[in-house]
Amino acid sequence: MPILSATDLANLRAALADLLPDTCNIDRPTITDDIAGGQSTALTSFATAVPVLVTSIRLRHSSGLGNDLLGTPEDPRRMLESGRYNITLPQDVLVELNDVVTVTTLDDLKLRIITVIVGESLEVVKQCAGQLVSEED
Repeated sequence: MPILSATDLANLRAALADLLPDTCNIDRPTITDDIAGGQSTALTSFATAVPVLVTSIRLRHSSGLGNDLLGTPEDPRRMLESGRYNITLPQDVLVELNDVVTVTTLDDLKLRIITVIVGESLEVVKQCAGQLVSEED
C-alpha cells in the first residue's frame, strides 16, 4: 500500500504551491533563421503568474573545512558571492535549461535556469538553480 494516495499527493502539491510567496514569468529562448542565413535568439513567453520561492546561494567558509555551498533565506535581491539562486516552483511547471525566470514581485529579478534538479522520489515541488542574467544577455 503506498504511503500517499494520488489524491493525497495532489493535495500536498496544491498546498505547497500556495506557500510559494512570489510570482514569476518564465520565458524560453527560441532560435529563428534570419534572411541572411544566420540565426537569432529571442525570448518567448512560456508561462505567466507562476508561484515561486527564490533563495540565494552563497559560499560560506567553515573553519578548517573549506567552502560549503549553502542556501540562505536572505533577501534574494541582494547579490551574494556566487550570484546563484535556488528556485522552487510548483511541481507541474515545465522548465528547461536556459529558460529565464523573471520574479515580478522582486523588482523583476531575472534568473537563467542552469540546473533542473530531478527527484528520485515523489516530487511535491520543482527545484532549480539559477544564475543572475547580466545586462549583456
